Amino acid sequence: MARNKSQNKQKKKKQSKTPKPRRKRPTRAAAVTVDQKLSRVRPNAYPDETAEDRAVFDAHALAKLPPETADQVKLVREALELVAMGQDVDAEQKLSGIPRRSPLSDWRLFVRGLTQWYRGETDAAAATFARLDPDRRPGRIAETLRHADTLPADSPPSEAPPTAESECDPVLVSGAKLVHRIRCERADLEAAKKELTRPEQLPDAEDIDIPEGFPGPRQLQWLLEFSQSSLRHEPELVFTLFNNLVRFVASTPLASLLDSVTERVNGPSYDPSHDLLRSLYYRKFEDAEAEIESFRKKYIASLKNNRSVPPPVARALEAELFLMAARDEQEFDSPMQMFPFGMQEAADGQLINQYFTAATKAYPAHAEAHSEYVGWLRSQADVRNQTKAKQKAIATDLAVAMQHWAAGCPDAIEPRLWLVDYFLENEELERAEPHVRFLADSRNVDLRVQATQWKWHLLEAMRLCRRKAWMHGAEEQLDAAEKIWPLWLSRDWLPYLHAALAIRRGDTDRYETLRQQIRDSWKTDCVDDYRLADAVMMLGAAQRMRVPAAELKPLRQPVEEALKGRENLSNTALLRAGHFFVELFRAGLVYPAYRMHGSKFADELVARLRGGQLRKGADTEGPDFWPAIFWLAQSRVFYENSKVRLPQVLMQLDAPEKIAAIIVHTDVERSSRWLSDASGELLDELEAAIPEETDTYLKYWYKQVLTKAKEKQAASESSLFGGGILDRIAAMMSDHELDNEDEDEDY
Repeated sequence: MARNKSQNKQKKKKQSKTPKPRRKRPTRAAAVTVDQKLSRVRPNAYPDETAEDRAVFDAHALAKLPPETADQVKLVREALELVAMGQDVDAEQKLSGIPRRSPLSDWRLFVRGLTQWYRGETDAAAATFARLDPDRRPGRIAETLRHADTLPADSPPSEAPPTAESECDPVLVSGAKLVHRIRCERADLEAAKKELTRPEQLPDAEDIDIPEGFPGPRQLQWLLEFSQSSLRHEPELVFTLFNNLVRFVASTPLASLLDSVTERVNGPSYDPSHDLLRSLYYRKFEDAEAEIESFRKKYIASLKNNRSVPPPVARALEAELFLMAARDEQEFDSPMQMFPFGMQEAADGQLINQYFTAATKAYPAHAEAHSEYVGWLRSQADVRNQTKAKQKAIATDLAVAMQHWAAGCPDAIEPRLWLVDYFLENEELERAEPHVRFLADSRNVDLRVQATQWKWHLLEAMRLCRRKAWMHGAEEQLDAAEKIWPLWLSRDWLPYLHAALAIRRGDTDRYETLRQQIRDSWKTDCVDDYRLADAVMMLGAAQRMRVPAAELKPLRQPVEEALKGRENLSNTALLRAGHFFVELFRAGLVYPAYRMHGSKFADELVARLRGGQLRKGADTEGPDFWPAIFWLAQSRVFYENSKVRLPQVLMQLDAPEKIAAIIVHTDVERSSRWLSDASGELLDELEAAIPEETDTYLKYWYKQVLTKAKEKQAASESSLFGGGILDRIAAMMSDHELDNEDEDEDY
């Protein structure tokens, strides 16, 4: 028995070791994502639905419609796609041709209300939806959206209390709950936030500067997959994420990655294909001219068909791109500039001219384009050893550019000042008068504007010297100019102008008397120091007062002799002549022959400053020293080897405000668009010196230099992409929308 009991116990133990099969738990269905749920949604025709409404989602119904109606249905389909992509303006314009009596007119009204609803303009959307037929599909969809807005935002829609509509129309409630989940719960937004804020280690890239916060490979792959699954129901989220990613990628040299990303999603309404962005992006690479030009052309061509960009903004964009092209082409400061590893290719002047012309033509009110074009033309005019034909062509282009500037920017002062001189020089008095009247009435603080009446009398005196029959009038005009001679301008040239008028009238006795009076004013112990200034002042006055060539010849001779023996001239003689030259530049009255000798005298003076022949002491303390230095600065002789380089003797003088003004002015006038860091550090010092300056003209000039420098500095410090052009475009688009937000079509 005992054995049997033990055997039974062992048998029970063996039996107990054998596990009983567990009952299987019922498997849970996987959570249905929003995208999966949306993919299951299908529009179904309901009884008595119109053929036009069915055709909006049913291709078979569309095929049975008359051609005219079918075309309108296709427009509705395209408009709904545009709304889904966030292109509201294009969507509404797409349906603008559908008449009020058309069976598709409700869809036109629905699209307007839908864009308002997407923008969060609930009241405006409700007012628009209220005008829809509640028994048609647009009205039913609108009612679904309205009901979705009534569901509590802080609780799941399943817990929402039933409404009268929900009890009557379960389909409406089901749709409203789905809309609520997409619009209020924003499950994809939470998923994106969780994924993109998770830290990820980037692969090592020694030669690539990757910005902080750049998404890693896993996050990039997630974004690409996310865009495919969420674009339909979260277009704005996908758009925002991807466009931020595009800007992020564009800050790196990863061109292939940028191409890959931009292919996935449309860009902003003003640049849906990212052509503008890529034309700006490739500017950071050398030898990428072909890519830049290709994307620029594609973008400009696309603007003509981009209805979301208002025509004025489109023209401004086109002008901006041409202006940037001109800047890129003229990055070289001089033809065949030397670089450490060889010669740099010269800038293409003809191409630069074409770009500037295209910019000012595309948007005539683009003041910056006009100003830079004129500045470039003037720099071309200053190039030495040009043929007469080239000089004439530049002068013609400059005259045309100034007239376009004045026409496109009526309040601009610079072109009007120039045109007054130009028209009077060419005896076009009637064309000059409107500009003179405008300047006289403008009350502008610009010293040149305030001196307009004075200059008018002076130029008129010079014009009347063309014919002897007009000589009496010339003398009257010169006397009138003398009475209102500007206080900031030296009167030393005035007796020379009277002497030149005497030559022109054939009054030799008066001429000799005036010349003797001039010589008597010289200091007897240093007569030679006056001869160069005397010669150039007399020659300049004679040329301006239209003295014939035969009588000019003896006046040219002393200037030519001084030029040949310029190394023998005294420092004082050169400085005194320089003082006169800067006065001519300030008044805008440089005489024609100056081009033949002015730069050579400037070179001689600079050589002495750099070589030590002109030292700190008597020469630097005289009244002509600083005016002559300002003349050299005006002549751009202090810019060498791509930087401002002043002679050492200037740095030894106690005149920090003058040194700062010269350095900043030289930097501002160079061809590069950017302000150097060295000049930027001097702006505060220059600004602080303005209130303390007692010289009227220097105070005015300091202000002018400071204003131009700050404009360059702003361009230097602005964001990537051509000085923040993308930000400016977005601002322009926003401003346009604000200007037109209250406009409503009479529909």
